[in-house]
Amino acid sequence: MYINLNNATEPLVSVIIPTFNREYCIGRALNSVINQTYKNIEIIVVDNNSSDNTKETVFKYNKYKNIFFYNIDNEGIVGSSRNLGMKFSRGKYLSFLDSDDWWVTSKIEKSVKKLESGFDIVYHDLYYVYSESLKTYFWRRSRGRSLSSPIYNDLLVNGNAINNSSVVVRRDLMLQINGFSEDKKLVSAEDYDVWIRIAKKTNKFIKINQVLGFYWKGGGNLSSLHSTIISMNEILNIYSKDISKLTKKGPVGFDYTLCRSYYDFADYGNAIKFSLNVFFKSPPVFIGLKAFITLSVSIILLILTVFRKNKFQKSETKVKKFMHVITGLDLGGAENNLLQLLKNVDRNYFDFYVISLTDKGVLGKEIENLGIPLLTLNMKRSAFRLFSIFYGIFKLAYYIITIKPHYILTWLHHADMIGILASKLVGHKRISWYLQCSVLSPDIIPLRNRLLVRLLSFFSKFPETIYSNSKAGIKEHMLKGYKPKKRITLIPNGFDTNMYIPDIYSGEKMRRELNISSEDPIIGYVGRYHKMKDFNTLLLSISELLKIYPKLKAVLVGTNVDYFNLELLKQIEKLKIKNILLLGQRRDIPSIMTSFDLLICSSISEGFPSVVGEAMSCGVPCVVTDSGDCREIIGDDNYICNIGDYRSLVKICNKILKLSLSEKQEMNFKVRKRIIELYDISIIAKQFKKIFA
Repeated sequence: MYINLNNATEPLVSVIIPTFNREYCIGRALNSVINQTYKNIEIIVVDNNSSDNTKETVFKYNKYKNIFFYNIDNEGIVGSSRNLGMKFSRGKYLSFLDSDDWWVTSKIEKSVKKLESGFDIVYHDLYYVYSESLKTYFWRRSRGRSLSSPIYNDLLVNGNAINNSSVVVRRDLMLQINGFSEDKKLVSAEDYDVWIRIAKKTNKFIKINQVLGFYWKGGGNLSSLHSTIISMNEILNIYSKDISKLTKKGPVGFDYTLCRSYYDFADYGNAIKFSLNVFFKSPPVFIGLKAFITLSVSIILLILTVFRKNKFQKSETKVKKFMHVITGLDLGGAENNLLQLLKNVDRNYFDFYVISLTDKGVLGKEIENLGIPLLTLNMKRSAFRLFSIFYGIFKLAYYIITIKPHYILTWLHHADMIGILASKLVGHKRISWYLQCSVLSPDIIPLRNRLLVRLLSFFSKFPETIYSNSKAGIKEHMLKGYKPKKRITLIPNGFDTNMYIPDIYSGEKMRRELNISSEDPIIGYVGRYHKMKDFNTLLLSISELLKIYPKLKAVLVGTNVDYFNLELLKQIEKLKIKNILLLGQRRDIPSIMTSFDLLICSSISEGFPSVVGEAMSCGVPCVVTDSGDCREIIGDDNYICNIGDYRSLVKICNKILKLSLSEKQEMNFKVRKRIIELYDISIIAKQFKKIFA
């Protein structure tokens, strides 16, 4: 055990970690505390009711007896979480660590040494980290400054010098000032406010001139430009009397904080304005140098922006021009998702345009029948050859200039890249990405696609917003280094429950077409032939079920799931499966699904598998592997098994097939009801309208 509460020679340090939806990184923070050279530590994790697996991730550390977990509804005020942690803490000293930051192993030891020598609060620099590669550079760091006495005056005039995740402070001092403010107006400056209030009590601040931690800048950070401005104005309001006594020109720290905030949000005009304000107030050398760098870079970027900028003025009309850019329009989950949105979003608010990087594909005609302009770039599909890429960028840029859309939404990785480059070229800022993929592992995705994702991770700070159709997609892209301006927003796929309906007549008609008796059970599969779909597990399951139900029929539908696929035929022959039909690519999926008794999704990895929702909307029970967002869609662990576990698939399928008629009808009603209540396309269309209109 790494903690030793009984060691009287070492004072206890309480590390407080507030968190929300940080399943993907909180383990890194916890490990950095567990591995400290200083051992007398307790860890207090305060979770703001995360909707991901943050709690489960923390509970994996339950062998460490001094890790404590608390829930809170902090209403967006992280100070509330820190105060709750402080309330339950027992240490002589408190240390605060954001759940996406982490420390070097000697951080606590060096901090406690300074505190025990007579100081009240210790802090240090942190390296900025922008991607999951975790690379650091000496010039990329959160640089604090050594404060001059009186500390209170220095903080008020010259601004915040302390990063929250670097601090270790006496607990009794924090209790004297009643902890962090829980005022919503201070949400982006609550730590700055704490240091000011501590400075009223003591001058014993010390900066350790070493980099002892890492500050995550790769997306999902709490502050926004709007909240920063509100919080800084509130600081001015609270301490206005003391500030006016200290300086007639106003606090230089206020202007420097705003110049950096405007710069981070690419508002270079205001970044220049507040940088100049810094110089007019005779700043300390350290702040003046940083302001000069910000000013110089902002001027260059502003000139480039003005040089390229086109006029994309907001229309006075209610209807907004909305451009969708997608890689292609053949049959696929993303393509069908786009089509469903175009059909169901209120057209009184949007004037849609669709740009296909390739051609009109299978779905182009349906889009044109909706009266929506469809334009194609006719880029070549072979990894988008170099000439084709440049041609596509400039042609899309031309369409952006001529159409002048209010918003651009790109679908799929290639469209994300071409879209962001074209919009940058002409100065259009209101572009967002809609992630439709969650499978980025080397054994499934080709090298060129993985390289594209790596490149996109660099550009991911430029879109106004990034959306994803699955929680799995959000997690995977964040792990690959995506660093969005704000948290990736979930917009799941929607299903047309008026098209995918339980229809006994259509089911019987399809059975006659396929020459299958109404008495024979049918197991269905819908999806393309790809190794991520794990056909080996699917076919093994079918083979075993045929031993139990000799009259069972397996109906497989999808791209390359046909009798021309020699690799698939060899797998079927090897397992000696007889009662199997390969229908290939079909457009009458709703009718085919109504003939199924159940549907299997045996995938190794998924994002948000539309076929599962479509089948459930038809009243068809689904048995799935625990991949992607399958668990979210199904909502019942009894019909989920581990990836590759064909025996469990067989067991669950057998359980469903053995149900009585009344039990089957009850189950059919239940699965359809879940889709109607959570994923009906009208719900998703309203969410889309709320976001963009």
